[in-house]
Amino acid sequence: MILSAAFGRWWGEPIGMTLGDGYWGIVLGNWAGTIALIAAAALYDIATRGRVHPVLAWGSGAYAIAFAAAVAAYHSEWWPAWVRGALGLAAG
Repeated sequence: MILSAAFGRWWGEPIGMTLGDGYWGIVLGNWAGTIALIAAAALYDIATRGRVHPVLAWGSGAYAIAFAAAVAAYHSEWWPAWVRGALGLAAG
């Protein structure tokens, strides 16, 4: 998940400029890199082993759940207020 920030800075801006700053532009701009790495690892497993390794399958499932939770939080109404409260900042 931490690679998302690096990939978002690397190629997220061109994706965001292409898709706009709406939902899909933000989501794919931030997460396309790590999704591509997981897909490449799965394709490598299929090419070399004939199947996806169980650890990659379980890890990808955990990543998908974390990804969905992060996207839901990012696009929610409560997230900005919660972060301000957690950091002890006044409501803006």
